Amino acid sequence: MLFCSDGESEVVELNDLERELFSKVQTVDYYTTVVKINGFEHMPKGFYYFGEFMEDPATIGHPVAMQKFFDGTDIFLFWSYGNSADINGSYVAKCVTDIVSSMGGTAQNVLLQRRFKYFPHVNSEDMKDGFYGRLESELQGFQNTYYVGGLLAFELTERNASYSIAAVCKHFAIDVEQTVTPYVKRLFSLSRNSNPSPPRDLGELEGVEFPDLPSLDGYLQYWGTHRVTKENVIYTWINEEGKIMNRRTYQELHENASHIAHKLLTSMKPIIKPGDRVILIHLPGLEFIDAFFGCIRAGVIPVPVIPPDPMQMGGQALLKVENVSKVCSAVAILSTSSYHAAVRAGYVKNIVTLAKNQKCSAQWPDLPWIHTESWIKNYRRSPDTFNSDNALSMMTKPQPSDLCFLQFTSGSTGDAKGVMITHGGLIHNVKMMKKRYQSTSKTVLISWLPQY
Repeated sequence: MLFCSDGESEVVELNDLERELFSKVQTVDYYTTVVKINGFEHMPKGFYYFGEFMEDPATIGHPVAMQKFFDGTDIFLFWSYGNSADINGSYVAKCVTDIVSSMGGTAQNVLLQRRFKYFPHVNSEDMKDGFYGRLESELQGFQNTYYVGGLLAFELTERNASYSIAAVCKHFAIDVEQTVTPYVKRLFSLSRNSNPSPPRDLGELEGVEFPDLPSLDGYLQYWGTHRVTKENVIYTWINEEGKIMNRRTYQELHENASHIAHKLLTSMKPIIKPGDRVILIHLPGLEFIDAFFGCIRAGVIPVPVIPPDPMQMGGQALLKVENVSKVCSAVAILSTSSYHAAVRAGYVKNIVTLAKNQKCSAQWPDLPWIHTESWIKNYRRSPDTFNSDNALSMMTKPQPSDLCFLQFTSGSTGDAKGVMITHGGLIHNVKMMKKRYQSTSKTVLISWLPQY
């Protein structure tokens, strides 16, 4: 409603964006149930989600979350949804007590239950399609209109109040410290779950068994030549818009690693031997993956570092490259031809623009550059000229105690410190992850972690 100065009120018409977004809002009944429980004394205070009931609409009425507010209490609060028909308060309470029993506890008494009618809700598909992002970035504050309440913040009064305060500070530029962080709804929860639903058993591809091998490179050789997996994609690189930029199959990565390893060990300028350290400076992409596995296969120790801005001289990132190269006694820099060209262009630019007496805080190491992606491009143009089996015969299999790669800290609070990762340590971590995640040859992992 819009209230005018003469005391009259009139309805404000929805604009197209409001009509589009708010047409997706549904209303459901919302229940909070307070229960006194025996057997949950071991649980730390916190907020817990029941993922199996959040994703399946057929389970409506079952609790989607549980909270223990204080240590030492036996009082728990449960959140559930109903439908104003057959999913009512008594059914919701029964679902809560049944869940408590399945978790090994005993519900002594339902102390309190509240029902909130017409609770606003957006389904998971609309959330995934960016409902809340669009509402926050395109609609919130548009035409001096602001939206607060259960649709935007969590279903607790204090969360709604906190969100409202933060919205006022954001849109009206109040320069005060916010002591309370608003809990804005997100598609993926950031809360721990003490009773997670079991992961789906994906099973293995037909004819595939997970072997017990001592090194990461051993697994690449195994899967890269396996009749079932060799043509399967191992890596897909996507950009910020989700568009596929590059891919590698197991066989392609296996062959690329063999070719890079052979080129490294037969290089004359510079001469590189197993155990030598090389700096890996790559912009994010699969060219880094090729180079990393190529080094491991050759027994050369890769040392990944953050790529500095090639057009600037000095700076923290370049200082780290300079220090790391000295500490590990690197013999070469592995990178791409395009990045190296940008570094050379930046060097010329800075020679022209820097004053005569001005000095940079850091310099690029005086090391030879090797463009591993150029090796791969030439190899792919005429793959028959290279025999990967012959290349493998000149390489020795690593022992678990052998050094695999060096990983350096960021160096933001001092000199970067190197960590020695052995083949045994790395593969132990991989096998532990496989066991913990119950991953198989059908598992797909999405990662945004940096490559250095």
